[in-house]
Amino acid sequence: MGMEEIIQRMQDLQIKLARLEENTSKNNSKNISKQRYIRRCIWCDDASYTRKDYNEFNNMIRQGIICWKDGKIALKDREDLLQTNFGKGRMRALVQNYLKERKTATRESASYGARVDDDLGGSTKTSEFWASAISTMKEGKLSREALLRTAATI
Repeated sequence: MGMEEIIQRMQDLQIKLARLEENTSKNNSKNISKQRYIRRCIWCDDASYTRKDYNEFNNMIRQGIICWKDGKIALKDREDLLQTNFGKGRMRALVQNYLKERKTATRESASYGARVDDDLGGSTKTSEFWASAISTMKEGKLSREALLRTAATI
């Protein structure tokens, strides 16, 4: 084997090595990008299924608690878009917190009362005002602040 043949083979090896390094770096970058994204359920953070397969999510839509807004999930009452809440229980945790707050607010509004003084005079019957306020509150049309204003007026 002559010197020219050795030089030619070394050049061929350099070219093959450069191609191998290029292909290896491309494959590694593909693997790295795949590792960054872990497919999980957007509703509860579980990696074993997707949102579409989740019964609780579908039930929340049927019950009118959440809805689709511009292709994203939102609370039906507020129409606020839900954040993804990665690593913290996802959207399920946000909706459960919202439902707890709403339940607490409902209990609070049911527990407020007011003392009525019959100092209004004339033919005005305070019992009619009070009955109207209670009826409106039971229908869910009266907020805590409005109930307090009504009680102050009565």
